[in-house]
Amino acid sequence: MSTSNPCTGDYDYNQWSNAFQSQVNEFDYTITPENIEGIIPNNLNGYLYRNMPGRFYRGLDRYGHYLDGDGYVIKLSINHNHISFKSKYVKTKEFINESNENKILYRSSFNTQRKSTKQY
Repeated sequence: MSTSNPCTGDYDYNQWSNAFQSQVNEFDYTITPENIEGIIPNNLNGYLYRNMPGRFYRGLDRYGHYLDGDGYVIKLSINHNHISFKSKYVKTKEFINESNENKILYRSSFNTQRKSTKQY
């Protein structure tokens, strides 16, 4: 994978950093044939699944490591010029609790820690 600008060959931090922007929405839509540019080969049929972090903050707190991000699953379906896209967050009880509170409530595996509630 190249982190350089395809036009100039220079390293492009902004291009690379787009991979770490939060996606806070879930999607479910179909792409109609009139919105397709070009031709989809007749034998291109199937599914593409991706599982990745989708949100990199909670409230005003940014996660300390990109793998601490909330789990996000996408599905791209292609079936004889019928194309659909669907994405959803993995809604664990921890995800739901943090969504309701809009703050980090649990310690992560990598770098993000919940804020201490202890009084010293």
